[in-house]
Amino acid sequence: MCLKKKPAIPIVLIVLLLASLLLTACAERTRGLKVALDWSRGVQLGQTDVASGEDSLALAVAPTGDLVSLVWPVASENNGRTLHLLTLNKRGQPLAEQSLNLETLSANGGGSASQLQLTISAEGDTLLLTWIDESQDSPGLYHARLTPKGTVLTPPHRLSPEGFGVRSYQVALLADRDFLVMWADRDGISATRVSPDGAVASPVALARQGVWQLSFQLDHDGIAHLAWQEGTLPARREIYYATLDTNALAFSSPAHLATEQIYDQLHGPVVALERGEADRVYVGWTLATRRVFGGGAVAQHDAFYVSFSPAKAGGMPPIRISLSPWFPPAYLPTSSTLSCTQLALPYPDDWTGSRAGFYLSPAVLPGVASEAVWAVSMYAQTQWSQQIQPALLTFDEGQVKGYQLAAWTAHPSLRPLLETDAADHLYLAWLEASGKRGAFVYAASTAPALRDAWDKPTASDWLVELERITIRLLSATGLIFTASVWVVVPVLWIFVALAVLRGTSLAESKGRIIFLGAVVLHWATKYLSTPEVSTRLPRPGYLPLFSPLLTLLSPRLALQLAQSAPLPTWVGFLVPVLSLAVSLLLVHLLYLRWKDEPSSLVAYVLLALADVFISLQVYALTYFDPIKF
Repeated sequence: MCLKKKPAIPIVLIVLLLASLLLTACAERTRGLKVALDWSRGVQLGQTDVASGEDSLALAVAPTGDLVSLVWPVASENNGRTLHLLTLNKRGQPLAEQSLNLETLSANGGGSASQLQLTISAEGDTLLLTWIDESQDSPGLYHARLTPKGTVLTPPHRLSPEGFGVRSYQVALLADRDFLVMWADRDGISATRVSPDGAVASPVALARQGVWQLSFQLDHDGIAHLAWQEGTLPARREIYYATLDTNALAFSSPAHLATEQIYDQLHGPVVALERGEADRVYVGWTLATRRVFGGGAVAQHDAFYVSFSPAKAGGMPPIRISLSPWFPPAYLPTSSTLSCTQLALPYPDDWTGSRAGFYLSPAVLPGVASEAVWAVSMYAQTQWSQQIQPALLTFDEGQVKGYQLAAWTAHPSLRPLLETDAADHLYLAWLEASGKRGAFVYAASTAPALRDAWDKPTASDWLVELERITIRLLSATGLIFTASVWVVVPVLWIFVALAVLRGTSLAESKGRIIFLGAVVLHWATKYLSTPEVSTRLPRPGYLPLFSPLLTLLSPRLALQLAQSAPLPTWVGFLVPVLSLAVSLLLVHLLYLRWKDEPSSLVAYVLLALADVFISLQVYALTYFDPIKF
């Protein structure tokens, strides 16, 4: 007599599950999710040693795009802090990574350096590092010159006069290779030039009272367009605009743009320039409100802007920016010189419904471009939770043209920085607040070489995907009590039928009647007790969240599926039928084909287990937030 071999499939599945649990312990999540065709996914480059809410990150990109430099504070050996420099080539490979040996920072601690900024020369061979030293009674603005590999060319030198506390500042590269530095203190706004060899010109001042945050951009004629907020009353701020002739170092008369009654805190303004048939200036800011986020009250901001030609500043009412808060955005094809092939449209200016909020003030694309561009930390809403993610916001002809999410990380993405190169590729850096001490430094880009390098799947990506699948399989057990009701009625039927018909073998007609009756009752009970099984299906738009690896292996297909229409209603009714059919197939392969007289009770128990397992895997996708996997 020839004995049939026992199936080894259950043993193999158990071994694979145990192996996956062991392997996922080695998975490192250092890369974000790819949610936009134009952008690479976010890549973790390091970790700061200060809170993510501070200006503790600086970014500079060479005009050729061959060098990308970042600076952030890290812990030093003497329990203090120093500044860390990282320079990447165009493929994202490190060219230099070291702590900066700057005397002033070594004495006062890198943690005292706030509002870091990094500006690169036109040749890409010199970095101007600037910061505010908070360790002094009157915070001073300092600068140092260094190479992209960290060699100090000029040691730290104070730019602002002694006794004047600097509140904010900005630096830009002039056409003649000088650096323009502008800062705000208690007596107004000051500006100076720093030559390529480090020589500092005598500063000029615009006398104002109560100046706080300022921002400026340079146009092609060497004119700096600046805006700032000022005010001496705690609940009232005025926003002004002026220009500076950088050759003569002469300010124009200020123009009043807006008045804001501060509910919580005003951030900005920022200035962006648009080059077109009629050049335009955009001045934007954010105003905080109080909303619930993550179980607590967190400041969430509404964004406003005014747009005007340089000769007609003032007199325009601020416009509130209204974007859809829902992920994924409804993208449409677009044309742009800034590597943007798809944008989601904003709501009308008079929109009164729910809108996306923002965290603090935006970052602005430096200089003049065919479109004005902001980088913002945007509150994006999924059906499970609200996330803060980096987004790109573009303006054209005085209006919001559209927006796109640039990246997606597991924790709030804050303090974005935006740069570009001569080919109009975009470079984005930000801080990810992981809840631990400090924050992680992330970057993404539309530059083809960086995008290809950072989107290439790594061994860690496969481990992370295995970890996500394993955790998702295990998380479905949380729904087991919901599914347990599906088997109560069929099991009662089986016991009653066995008592009446007294036949369990599927080789007999009685056994087949019992089994088929249990299957019909199982299917009917599922629909009647939990009708949501026919409606709670994962949306195609969440595909990048469910399977990040798929968006790397086939980004265009995966993201096009994510932009497709929601699944038809009839698909929801078809899924339970398919689940039952697959379960029947498994019962046949694992049990029926191996037994001459299979039991109807055993067959149903196996079918119920298979159907419950498959169903819970499908519906766990909609019950549990994939961001937590």
